[in-house]
Amino acid sequence: MVVAHIASLIVEAGGWISIADYMGAALYAPGLGYYVSGTRKFGEDGDFVTAPELTPLFGGALAAQVADVLVSAPGDVIELGPGTGRLAADVLAALAARDVVPTHYLLLEVSPDLRARQRELYPQQVNLRSTRPDPSKPLTPSPSRRSTRRLRASRRARCGT
Repeated sequence: MVVAHIASLIVEAGGWISIADYMGAALYAPGLGYYVSGTRKFGEDGDFVTAPELTPLFGGALAAQVADVLVSAPGDVIELGPGTGRLAADVLAALAARDVVPTHYLLLEVSPDLRARQRELYPQQVNLRSTRPDPSKPLTPSPSRRSTRRLRASRRARCGT
Protein backbone atom coordinates (compact mmCIF):
# COMPACT_ATOMS: atom_id res chain seq x y z
CA MET A 1 0.00 0.00 0.00
CA VAL A 2 2.80 2.44 0.80
CA VAL A 3 4.35 1.58 -2.58
CA ALA A 4 1.11 2.59 -4.34
CA HIS A 5 1.01 5.81 -2.32
CA ILE A 6 4.58 6.71 -3.26
CA ALA A 7 3.89 5.83 -6.90
CA SER A 8 0.90 8.20 -6.90
CA LEU A 9 3.05 10.98 -5.40
CA ILE A 10 5.59 10.46 -8.19
CA VAL A 11 2.89 10.60 -10.87
CA GLU A 12 1.30 13.71 -9.29
CA ALA A 13 4.71 15.41 -9.19
CA GLY A 14 5.31 14.83 -12.89
CA GLY A 15 7.57 11.80 -12.78
CA TRP A 16 9.95 12.26 -9.86
CA ILE A 17 10.13 13.35 -6.23
CA SER A 18 13.05 14.29 -4.04
CA ILE A 19 14.62 11.77 -1.69
CA ALA A 20 13.26 13.86 1.20
CA ASP A 21 9.72 13.50 -0.14
CA TYR A 22 10.23 9.79 -0.79
CA MET A 23 11.50 9.17 2.75
CA GLY A 24 8.78 11.37 4.22
CA ALA A 25 6.12 9.29 2.51
CA ALA A 26 7.78 5.94 3.27
CA LEU A 27 8.18 6.78 6.94
CA TYR A 28 5.24 9.08 7.75
CA ALA A 29 2.36 8.72 5.26
CA PRO A 30 -0.73 8.54 7.52
CA GLY A 31 -1.65 4.94 8.22
CA LEU A 32 0.97 3.62 5.78
CA GLY A 33 4.41 4.91 6.72
CA TYR A 34 6.82 2.90 8.81
CA TYR A 35 6.54 5.12 11.90
CA VAL A 36 2.79 5.75 11.68
CA SER A 37 1.38 2.35 10.77
CA GLY A 38 0.39 1.68 14.39
CA THR A 39 2.80 -1.18 15.08
CA ARG A 40 5.48 -1.08 17.75
CA LYS A 41 8.91 -0.30 16.33
CA PHE A 42 11.06 -0.20 19.47
CA GLY A 43 11.77 -2.80 22.10
CA GLU A 44 11.54 -6.57 22.28
CA ASP A 45 8.24 -6.65 20.37
CA GLY A 46 9.46 -4.16 17.76
CA ASP A 47 11.82 -4.14 14.79
CA PHE A 48 14.83 -2.81 16.69
CA VAL A 49 16.12 -1.73 20.07
CA THR A 50 18.04 1.47 20.78
CA ALA A 51 20.46 1.99 23.67
CA PRO A 52 18.06 4.17 25.73
CA GLU A 53 15.44 1.40 25.60
CA LEU A 54 17.90 -1.04 27.22
CA THR A 55 19.57 1.02 29.94
CA PRO A 56 19.70 4.54 31.39
CA LEU A 57 23.51 4.54 31.04
CA PHE A 58 23.50 6.21 27.62
CA GLY A 59 21.24 9.00 28.90
CA GLY A 60 23.50 9.44 31.92
CA ALA A 61 26.62 9.72 29.76
CA LEU A 62 24.91 12.21 27.47
CA ALA A 63 23.68 14.19 30.47
CA ALA A 64 27.26 14.69 31.66
CA GLN A 65 28.06 16.51 28.42
CA VAL A 66 24.77 18.42 28.40
CA ALA A 67 25.40 19.53 32.01
CA ASP A 68 28.79 20.95 31.04
CA VAL A 69 27.13 23.03 28.32
CA LEU A 70 24.23 24.14 30.51
CA VAL A 71 26.58 25.31 33.29
CA SER A 72 28.38 27.64 30.88
CA ALA A 73 25.35 28.56 28.75
CA PRO A 74 21.98 27.94 30.42
CA GLY A 75 19.12 27.37 28.00
CA ASP A 76 17.05 24.78 26.20
CA VAL A 77 17.79 21.27 24.99
CA ILE A 78 16.12 19.96 21.86
CA GLU A 79 16.03 16.27 20.99
CA LEU A 80 15.33 15.41 17.36
CA GLY A 81 13.47 12.18 16.69
CA PRO A 82 13.08 11.19 20.33
CA GLY A 83 11.14 8.02 19.60
CA THR A 84 9.50 6.79 22.79
CA GLY A 85 11.00 9.61 24.87
CA ARG A 86 13.04 7.20 26.99
CA LEU A 87 16.33 9.04 26.33
CA ALA A 88 14.75 12.34 27.42
CA ALA A 89 13.58 10.76 30.68
CA ASP A 90 17.05 9.39 31.38
CA VAL A 91 18.84 12.64 30.50
CA LEU A 92 16.46 14.72 32.61
CA ALA A 93 16.82 12.38 35.60
CA ALA A 94 20.62 12.50 35.34
CA LEU A 95 20.59 16.29 34.97
CA ALA A 96 18.32 16.65 38.01
CA ALA A 97 20.74 14.48 40.02
CA ARG A 98 23.50 16.95 39.05
CA ASP A 99 21.21 19.88 39.94
CA VAL A 100 21.55 21.23 36.41
CA VAL A 101 18.37 21.36 34.35
CA PRO A 102 17.59 23.10 31.07
CA THR A 103 15.02 25.86 30.82
CA HIS A 104 13.05 23.58 28.49
CA TYR A 105 13.64 20.10 27.11
CA LEU A 106 12.00 20.01 23.71
CA LEU A 107 11.07 16.86 21.80
CA LEU A 108 10.78 17.24 18.03
CA GLU A 109 8.86 14.23 16.73
CA VAL A 110 7.10 13.83 13.38
CA SER A 111 5.31 10.54 14.12
CA PRO A 112 1.87 10.88 15.71
CA ASP A 113 2.20 7.37 17.18
CA LEU A 114 5.50 8.19 18.86
CA ARG A 115 4.16 11.54 20.13
CA ALA A 116 1.33 9.58 21.76
CA ARG A 117 3.86 7.31 23.48
CA GLN A 118 5.77 10.38 24.68
CA ARG A 119 2.55 11.77 26.13
CA GLU A 120 2.12 8.51 28.06
CA LEU A 121 5.61 8.88 29.51
CA TYR A 122 5.17 12.60 30.32
CA PRO A 123 1.42 13.21 30.72
CA GLN A 124 1.66 16.66 32.35
CA GLN A 125 5.05 17.89 31.22
CA VAL A 126 4.87 17.47 27.46
CA ASN A 127 3.24 19.90 25.07
CA LEU A 128 3.73 18.19 21.73
CA ARG A 129 2.90 19.76 18.39
CA SER A 130 3.04 18.29 14.93
CA THR A 131 6.05 19.43 12.94
CA ARG A 132 4.19 19.07 9.64
CA PRO A 133 0.44 19.51 9.18
CA ASP A 134 0.22 16.70 6.60
CA PRO A 135 3.21 14.35 6.48
CA SER A 136 1.87 12.67 3.34
CA LYS A 137 2.43 15.84 1.34
CA PRO A 138 5.83 16.64 -0.17
CA LEU A 139 8.29 18.64 1.92
CA THR A 140 9.29 20.76 -1.05
CA PRO A 141 7.14 22.29 -3.76
CA SER A 142 6.72 19.98 -6.70
CA PRO A 143 8.61 21.14 -9.78
CA SER A 144 6.69 22.27 -12.81
CA ARG A 145 6.64 20.04 -15.90
CA ARG A 146 8.94 22.52 -17.64
CA SER A 147 11.55 22.45 -14.86
CA THR A 148 11.30 18.65 -14.73
CA ARG A 149 11.98 18.44 -18.49
CA ARG A 150 14.94 20.83 -18.12
CA LEU A 151 16.33 18.77 -15.25
CA ARG A 152 16.03 15.55 -17.26
CA ALA A 153 17.66 17.18 -20.30
CA SER A 154 20.48 18.47 -18.11
CA ARG A 155 21.03 14.98 -16.67
CA ARG A 156 21.09 13.45 -20.16
CA ALA A 157 23.61 16.05 -21.32
CA ARG A 158 25.90 15.34 -18.36
CA CYS A 159 25.65 11.58 -18.87
CA GLY A 160 26.06 11.77 -22.64
CA THR A 161 22.73 10.09 -23.46
